[in-house]
Amino acid sequence: MPSVNGDSAIRRRADVGADGAYGWPRLEDERAQEVLTMAVFEVVTSRRLWRRVGIMYALGAPFVLIGIVAAADAHGTDRVGLIAILVVMLLLPFLHFAMRSTWVRRFDAQGVTTYGRRSFAWTDFQRVDKIMRRQWLSHRELVFAGGRVVVPPGNTVENPVELTDIVLELERGQNRFTK
Repeated sequence: MPSVNGDSAIRRRADVGADGAYGWPRLEDERAQEVLTMAVFEVVTSRRLWRRVGIMYALGAPFVLIGIVAAADAHGTDRVGLIAILVVMLLLPFLHFAMRSTWVRRFDAQGVTTYGRRSFAWTDFQRVDKIMRRQWLSHRELVFAGGRVVVPPGNTVENPVELTDIVLELERGQNRFTK
């Protein structure tokens, strides 16, 4: 989806302009105008996050290769242990992507959509939970009747200020998407 101005992922009709600026077509019919006036917020995953993930996998790759070579040369119970370690090391990337599928991807008038393409309606919204690790705030979760959606930490998204504003409004009981 195109963004309005550079890194910003908030799109509103006021930003688009009457002449169809920012790559949006000029729409004449009333329904299309109504769709563009609804607030939509896309949570954009940070490039820094992908760099960190890539570095983590690149640093782990030599250990996986060494483990494969060691497992090929090992015999008996040593081989079983090495294979178990390799399986765990190879599953870590999949765990990362499975965890990310519960993150918020989009806020709109209908509700919230996750990276795993699961949708939750605003009518099912209950509250915002703060998840604490030791004494620090780890992240927040939006609680719906059908499940929970993780609001990713600020250092993992390109637009943390806007995301934090939206979540704080939801905590106060204000929802800019249903007005």
